[in-house]
Amino acid sequence: MNDEFTKSLIESHGEQVASKLSAATELTPEQSIQALSAISPLVLGSLKRKKEELGEGGIEELLAQAGITSDQADHIDDVFEKGLAGHRSQTRAIFGDEEQEQTAQALSKKFNIGGELAKKILPMLAPIILGMLMKKGGQGPARESAAQSRGGGLAGGISSILDRDGDGSIIDDIAGMVMGGGQGRMSQGRGGIFRWLLSLLLGRK
Repeated sequence: MNDEFTKSLIESHGEQVASKLSAATELTPEQSIQALSAISPLVLGSLKRKKEELGEGGIEELLAQAGITSDQADHIDDVFEKGLAGHRSQTRAIFGDEEQEQTAQALSKKFNIGGELAKKILPMLAPIILGMLMKKGGQGPARESAAQSRGGGLAGGISSILDRDGDGSIIDDIAGMVMGGGQGRMSQGRGGIFRWLLSLLLGRK
């Protein structure tokens, strides 16, 4: 899996998210970073399947109807202060009930935490990941050129990210989350990115 989006997400917001998530849960800052980096490809992969079902215009409409904006990536304090009730609708817009349950079970197993706490982590982190996707999808000349070549607009920019990074099956990605360096698309090269992420968190360059 291409980790460009996840690396950018962690570099921009990882430290703040780790602080907020560890304060709100039993996770350590290091575990919070791992949770963010594990959930990011799940969000992208699920959205890519939605895009294939709905088309580019459909995915943009889906994100708009769910109330997802790029501001979510820039106002992380507000995301956490808003609480879970304000974000579960966004999570439901892209994940089915079965996917949410599988993700919670994987998080519970990986971090040795209770199932109820694990179920809270996805709606805490998904809005930040989605906000970053909206922000990156409308940013920069390269994104604009890609969007124009694909039909233009924000949807085209988002599609270029999903086609590049959202290439995993959710089952493979969840398996990779649990197995660590074992099996699944997400685990390919994962040891290297986790070391990079933790070094970034613990010693900002």
